[in-house]
Amino acid sequence: MKKLLLLLSLLLATVANAEIFQPEDYVKLQFQGCFPEHQFTESSFKNDISDSLNNQLKTWEKDEIKRTGYKINSQLQSIRSIFNKGSYEKVLSKAEKALKLIKSNELRRKKSDGQYEYGLSVETVAGNSASMLHFYSAASVEIPYLAFISAEELNLDQDIQEKWLQESFSQSRTAFSVNQCSKMLARYVGVKTQNRRAYSSICSKINPYEAFTAGELGILEHRKENYLAALSLFSIALTNYNLTAYKDEASDSILFERMNILARTGFAAEKAKKWCIAYEGFRRSTEIAKVLDIKPLEVWGKKLIQARSELDSIPKDNWSSEYGLYQPGGAYMPLFKPVPVYPKQMARSGREGCVMLEFNVNEQGKTEDIEVVWSTNKSFNQNAKKTVERFLYQPQIEEGKPVKVEGVLNQITFIIEGKSKPRNYIPEGCP
Repeated sequence: MKKLLLLLSLLLATVANAEIFQPEDYVKLQFQGCFPEHQFTESSFKNDISDSLNNQLKTWEKDEIKRTGYKINSQLQSIRSIFNKGSYEKVLSKAEKALKLIKSNELRRKKSDGQYEYGLSVETVAGNSASMLHFYSAASVEIPYLAFISAEELNLDQDIQEKWLQESFSQSRTAFSVNQCSKMLARYVGVKTQNRRAYSSICSKINPYEAFTAGELGILEHRKENYLAALSLFSIALTNYNLTAYKDEASDSILFERMNILARTGFAAEKAKKWCIAYEGFRRSTEIAKVLDIKPLEVWGKKLIQARSELDSIPKDNWSSEYGLYQPGGAYMPLFKPVPVYPKQMARSGREGCVMLEFNVNEQGKTEDIEVVWSTNKSFNQNAKKTVERFLYQPQIEEGKPVKVEGVLNQITFIIEGKSKPRNYIPEGCP
């Protein structure tokens, strides 16, 4: 087991040294027009270590890690329940216990002379606590988030609140690093990555929590006059809002959050004398205010004029007030794709297959006019269509406005999981 711990430490250290995506890179991502000389390449979006590490683990070790993940998910469900009831003291108590398990990641292996406990929690070079649980669960991000909200509701000491904020953010940053989440960012700069393995669904699950925690931590860093750190955190928050799929009724509140973060970005950039970013921060916050039919603050206009006077030219970006950063060329891109529900009859009979569907993506990023192009078995068709109905896209942008895209193709594949099946397994009859 010591050998396994050493292997994990070395692999995580290697990734942290290469550092998949540095915090300051988010500033360059969000404000690309301010960094015309900077070029993102495929090497900016590194693969994670999950494949190589998982291949080194024995079956019993993987099973124990998953069981620990299920246990933490169960604790999360309990914490959610008491949080919704307003029992904030109990939330903090349970969160402390859950965090202890997350960081210890106790594994038990039965031997002839009894049980032994092993820990699989290590520190990355970047200083984040990394656990194999990050491959299986996003609970380690949500639990400290709920603890922060509880501490805030109880008006506890600022240090206690910041502790939980930092914990949630640290966990989400590590989960980002080990789940290939940087691949989600590559499309915003027109970089194609090798699809050896798609990024994990955990990436999408942590986005809304990191959007919040990064924004709050950015405010704290600004108060401490750490303006460059604040810029990085605000940019991380904006990027996560970009990647978060949300319901229509929440769109105005998300726009309001983005507006405030951009204004804060402008103030932090002004203090750091980053005039291009300051200009963009105040310009963008003003544009979003217009969309929300809110009168922009007078100080934003004054700061915008001041920042513009420091620039030789106005930066150009792939940005729209409604959707934020978008892919070069304005191409539509998926924000949310749920896992298809397996038809019970087909699962019982052990039948696998796939369905090719064609549909349109409207100006709101929703799918419509869904049709089956072909199917290996019509019994999969209904569930495949229901899955596509729930797809959510960032709309295609042309001249800063969303437009409808017709004739989008997507294949839904139904596979019965099995240990003997390779990662690249494809059912018979599916391309």
